[in-house]
Amino acid sequence: MRRTVLAIVGAGAASLAVWAEGPLTRGPLCAQEEATPKSKRAKPWPADSHLVIEEAVTLLEAKKGQLELLEDKRTVDSAIAALRSVINPQRQPDEEPDRAVVISPAKLRARFGGRAAFNPKERTLSLIYTLGARNEFKDFDAGGSAMRVRDGFLRLDPGDDVKHVVRWKSVTMTSDIEVAQLRGPAVSTGEGFAFVGAGVFADWIQFRLPGGEKGDIQVEGALQKGRFPLRLELTPTRAMASYGGAKVGKAWNVQSVGQISLRGGDAGYGFARITLSGEPDSDWLQAFMAGNDGK
Repeated sequence: MRRTVLAIVGAGAASLAVWAEGPLTRGPLCAQEEATPKSKRAKPWPADSHLVIEEAVTLLEAKKGQLELLEDKRTVDSAIAALRSVINPQRQPDEEPDRAVVISPAKLRARFGGRAAFNPKERTLSLIYTLGARNEFKDFDAGGSAMRVRDGFLRLDPGDDVKHVVRWKSVTMTSDIEVAQLRGPAVSTGEGFAFVGAGVFADWIQFRLPGGEKGDIQVEGALQKGRFPLRLELTPTRAMASYGGAKVGKAWNVQSVGQISLRGGDAGYGFARITLSGEPDSDWLQAFMAGNDGK
């Protein structure tokens, strides 16, 4: 009988160890091979050892869902990636390779509510939302928020959080944003980025990064209320925001940007003519285009 055990060692998820107990072996599955001399390395595992690793990955993914700190989640992601790198080379020669889903214009129209285009050479996805058709809303998870469009703007009440379906490695978002007061988050991502209206007099734009870092700039009175162009450029190494011509940017370091959420802040925001363009997570895209909603 084989048993897979996940051990969390140290504070939070600072140290992770995945063990397999049973007839295969006993010891850490993701040992640091480079640190072990070749003469002392263990013999290759039996062909079915990938089953143990898959069990370990499942346990790690379940544990990740219970963590709160972004740093801990990244530690788990690194452990999962290390385990999967062990599984992949073990494919038997007579096994067929995974077949990639062909991303055709027809399939894009079937899967996305917005106007979608995919560049297979650059591996980039572009989505446009004019907010003129209810079908566009299927690309968003509104949770308990109301999806209301008035005068061409998606109106979000204070506290609303509407998450877009795509998981991005990098993305550029453009939109017109309607502001009553620059108070609270307007756009955020799953990796800890947030574009926020701030300040005692609601006269600052600010973006917040994981770990408490932030970039901000005070805006003049003409930019504190009304409708303005908004542009966010988010890559794994840089975050930049442009709001009505005011710009602020800062370096950061993440593996991917994650999912974009439109927020209602503390006083409500509106969004019109939303475009999202960039590199989606390749595993997510394949699963989504194959029929998994990916939400």
